[in-house]
Amino acid sequence: MSSAALHTPDPHVSDPCQGRIANLVLRCGQGDEAALGDLFDLTFFLVAASVRQDPASTEGADDRVVEAFWRIWRRSASYQPRRQGVLSWVLDQARDDQPRSWTIGPARGH
Repeated sequence: MSSAALHTPDPHVSDPCQGRIANLVLRCGQGDEAALGDLFDLTFFLVAASVRQDPASTEGADDRVVEAFWRIWRRSASYQPRRQGVLSWVLDQARDDQPRSWTIGPARGH
């Protein structure tokens, strides 16, 4: 895929901001670490607010945010723009703290 194609907002998303975020998620799915950094910068506060267990406390919040972005990174290849809005998808991944296999590399069979 060309570099220009990686930076083109998704034509299925009418909001330019959400189009940019969708593009970043898709780039993450292709292993683009710079896209993860940009996604982090654009969505940090939203993700942090969604994973806080107690809004009055910041205890453990950093770990939960890091874990949330780890899940977003690992699952980004499964994002399908036509099935779900990007912000809903990002927040679903951020809040989904179900245990998963956290191996690095290809998934392994049981």
